[in-house]
Amino acid sequence: MASAALAISRKAGLSFLGPAILGTVARFAAADALCRDALAEGEAILAAGAVSHNHLWFRRDAIDIAIDRRDWPAVERHAAALDSYSAAEPLPWAAFFTGRGRALAESGQGRCNDALRSEMARLRAEGARLGLEPALPALDRALADSERSPPS
Repeated sequence: MASAALAISRKAGLSFLGPAILGTVARFAAADALCRDALAEGEAILAAGAVSHNHLWFRRDAIDIAIDRRDWPAVERHAAALDSYSAAEPLPWAAFFTGRGRALAESGQGRCNDALRSEMARLRAEGARLGLEPALPALDRALADSERSPPS
């Protein structure tokens, strides 16, 4: 479905929904090359100019892809890009995804401490408040893992 949507978007113009679709293509790509290419094309379109929702949805997917791949520098890069994009008009949704990404990157690198556990619990509550249930299991896993880790 994402590939079909991308084909339609290529005909209609990629600046309206292209990066969001490319984020979805990357998220579900079976091959690493397809994922990399979709992410690179999405970023290029964002840099050239695209409708606002693309920045939000593309970066959310890019953060999640980087978390899944344990690519912590990419998590930080995409979180910083989303922060930068939403800085003039802060959005709780964007703040949740950037904070979640950064917290999961810290946890994934074994940097758990009481402050990070507290932040992940806060983010989990905020995600639930915002109705972002699909984003919560990663926080739940990280919190459970952190309970098994010695405090740092």
